[in-house]
Amino acid sequence: MVKKTNHLELDLVFGMEISCFPKEFWSEEQIYSHHTYQDSIIYWIQAHPVGYLIYMQNQFEIEILRLGVLPDYRKQKIASQLIDFLKNTNKSKDVFLEVNEKNTSAISLYVKAGFSIVGKRKNYYQDKSNAILMKFSALERL
Repeated sequence: MVKKTNHLELDLVFGMEISCFPKEFWSEEQIYSHHTYQDSIIYWIQAHPVGYLIYMQNQFEIEILRLGVLPDYRKQKIASQLIDFLKNTNKSKDVFLEVNEKNTSAISLYVKAGFSIVGKRKNYYQDKSNAILMKFSALERL
């Protein structure tokens, strides 16, 4: 089940963030400050949070900022369900994201979800790797 995150669940999001990205996780402060100005959703299996998606939006578009699924729950289409929930609850908005070009499994996930590559940010990450910019067009739903 996917549902919007409330402020009482941010510790759960932070815990998942550490498990999902042990070498490059966002700080607790980043998670909390993003919740103040952005939104997030959690994927629950029974009473256990196993995935999350942090995003920001305006009246025209959405940007996915973080997407993580706990290691023991990967390859179960949880990330796809989080993306689908976001797209289906915001049908008139384009969705953007950026992903490290080295993260081929994430790029494949996004392509399967209907995203297209629309650009590149050279030397974007600390290791000088490039960011791939991707977009899901609201027109794809028509």
